[in-house]
Amino acid sequence: MNLKRNIVLMAALALIVVGSTAMISRHTENTPTKKDRVVEDKVVPEKKTRWGNKGHKLVWATLTKPLAKKYKVNLKRQMISRCPSGLQYRLAEYAVKKGNYFYGKMYKYSGCAKGAFICKFRVNTAQNQVQVFDQKTKKYTSHNQWLVAHAGPQKIQQAKRY
Repeated sequence: MNLKRNIVLMAALALIVVGSTAMISRHTENTPTKKDRVVEDKVVPEKKTRWGNKGHKLVWATLTKPLAKKYKVNLKRQMISRCPSGLQYRLAEYAVKKGNYFYGKMYKYSGCAKGAFICKFRVNTAQNQVQVFDQKTKKYTSHNQWLVAHAGPQKIQQAKRY
C-alpha cells in the first residue's frame, strides 16, 4: 500500500514540475529581449550637468587663492581639526538641469565660529567662467572686476595657466 501511494505522489510531483516548467518557458517566450527593450523604452532623461573636478579647480584658481591672500589664510596647511579654519564654499546644487551655472557662496571660517560670508558666485564649467555677485550693482560681474573692487589691485595675481 505504501508503494502504491508513493508512486501516485511521485507521478503527481512530476506532473507539477512539468506543468510549472511549461508555464515558465511559455512566459519567457513573450518577454522582449534586451535589444527590443532598449528600442521600445528609448526615453531620453533630462540631461544634468554635474559639478566635477573642473569646477572645483576653477573656483580654487579664480576665487580661493586670491581671497586667501587678502584674508591671510594658509592654504598649504595640512591639519585635521574638528573646527577647520579657512575659506570654504558651498554649492546650492551639485547637478543642474537648466543652464550651465552652478551657484554657490564663499565663507571664511575661523575655528568653531559660524563662517563669515564673503561672496555669492556662479560657475559655468562649459565656458570656464566664474562670476561673482556684486552687492552694489546687484549683478554678476567677472571675478577679476570683483576682486579688484574688493581685494585691491595689488593683492591679485592672475592664476597660472598650465
